[in-house]
Amino acid sequence: MATSNDLLIKQRSVIEFLAAEGCSAANFHARMKTVYGEMCISDCAVRKWVRIFKGEDPRETILCDRKRSGRPLTASVTAHREKVDCMIRANRRVKQKEIPNAVDISKERVHHIVTTVLGYRKVSARWVPRQLTVEMKAQRKVMCTQLLERYNAEGEAFLQRILTGGESWVRHYDPKCKAQSIGTKLLQNQGSSRLRRVRCDKNSILQHDNALPHTSRQTQDALRQLELTTLPRPAYSPDLAPSDYYLFPQLKKYLKGHHYDNDEEVIADVRKWCRGQSSEFFADGVRQLV
Repeated sequence: MATSNDLLIKQRSVIEFLAAEGCSAANFHARMKTVYGEMCISDCAVRKWVRIFKGEDPRETILCDRKRSGRPLTASVTAHREKVDCMIRANRRVKQKEIPNAVDISKERVHHIVTTVLGYRKVSARWVPRQLTVEMKAQRKVMCTQLLERYNAEGEAFLQRILTGGESWVRHYDPKCKAQSIGTKLLQNQGSSRLRRVRCDKNSILQHDNALPHTSRQTQDALRQLELTTLPRPAYSPDLAPSDYYLFPQLKKYLKGHHYDNDEEVIADVRKWCRGQSSEFFADGVRQLV
């Protein structure tokens, strides 16, 4: 099957032949439409090529587009892709508008590189790969299989030892309207607060996602000092952290539409909500890991 470019060249050849034969340009498009149908080029494009071929020697005409002067399309070259990728990996909360100045390319090309070339998308204010690589999928399968085998061997006792954790921004005001909510999360950086409490013993097993606070050297050193075992965690898999797929969505649903004047009010209401949930509520989130 001919490619779109091959079909375009064929139609230009027809125009070249008809123009050399002296046919009326008014009938070119209608005649070509009957042959090429929906794939036929527009009447405007036909007339443009008629003007180009008019008076030319058919043996010397060029059917391909001629090179034009202007800025070369170099904004997606390997060097730029690597720079953009490095910036995102160094800070997954980097804003897309900050990248053009650092890389010295346009905003449009940055958007193309981030979303199309690198395949990133914005999730929870972080850039993450749109699709897992083959290696990531294999790693995820191996880890999940190992955990399932451990659950099958130990049963509920295994789940009861799991201590899960995570972090999330809580706003002074999160509108109920979804579109407004997105804008608020991006713009209202002031007045955000975090809440974290951990109770554990040496029999506990820590399970969370790959967020930077969990994987930092300081966190890893603290875990070693506490002699806590951490479950393996596949890369870019927030759906395997109960805080991400269960706890935080429930909490955010409760907070939507509430107004708070300061951080203390936010913290107090979040604590009130957490303490108001039964132990079975939190156990359900961990059971869904299976």
